[in-house]
Amino acid sequence: MSLKIYHVTNETNPFTGKTIVGDFIKNYSIIYNENKVDIRLFIPKYGYISDRKNILREVIRLQDIPVNYLNGEIHSSVKSSFIPDSRVQTYFLEQPEMFDKIDQKSVLKHVLPKSLRNKYLDSFMYFSVASLNTLKYLYWKPDRIISNNWYSAIIPILLKNNHYDNAWFKGTKTILLLSSDQPFYSFSKEILKSFKIPECKFDISDPIEYLKAAIYYSEGVTFLKVKGKNYLQELLEDKDISKLIKGMGDSYKEINLESVEEKEFLLKTAKEYYTYLEKI
Repeated sequence: MSLKIYHVTNETNPFTGKTIVGDFIKNYSIIYNENKVDIRLFIPKYGYISDRKNILREVIRLQDIPVNYLNGEIHSSVKSSFIPDSRVQTYFLEQPEMFDKIDQKSVLKHVLPKSLRNKYLDSFMYFSVASLNTLKYLYWKPDRIISNNWYSAIIPILLKNNHYDNAWFKGTKTILLLSSDQPFYSFSKEILKSFKIPECKFDISDPIEYLKAAIYYSEGVTFLKVKGKNYLQELLEDKDISKLIKGMGDSYKEINLESVEEKEFLLKTAKEYYTYLEKI
């Protein structure tokens, strides 16, 4: 029986723009879908993503999804489309106050200027919590949840700290996907409090502690090596993080994305990655 995979990502081509990691996510998803693997993507509906151009459709049961915030709730809807020339189901979280003002240049650049940082952090905490809440409205339970970098690395922390109904997510395993081209930010204490995120054994308002927690609570970690500057090198060399990764053994996997345009490489890598996900 094939796995059901839910990839909660800040980027995927062609919807968010062309990046190496976005290409990889698009291509491996298409390969899995063509081989009858039920893989679905969950991304933000940034303001520059056109409903008409991308043929986004409303989903009746994915309307008015609540997320706890301060002393009340924020509600949003989720729209659906497919990666072009494929049947890869892609869900778009629509919340204008959170995502409409995030432009494509900011999405593709990854390095957040201080002027945008709080807005991004707030938006992606909301995104991560909503990605989990959406599953129950969808009536679909994945076997594997893949979270992308700092944007959704909070997911394994939430699932392993009784923030969600354990019966619903029983058997669901989380994989943290990190890429060398992206820094690792953390959420402020104010944001954690606003979204009622429970305390755990790590201070996740600190980047090192946040990454440490995400690794600790994940069943697997994948590191994508992208040509250029390695923003994560210093964090990954932290003594405690290095020890955690070493302790994961075969649950830690590195993928070199230099040959992402080559079909043979993609097919081989996708097959190896699926075998890895099965064994987690």
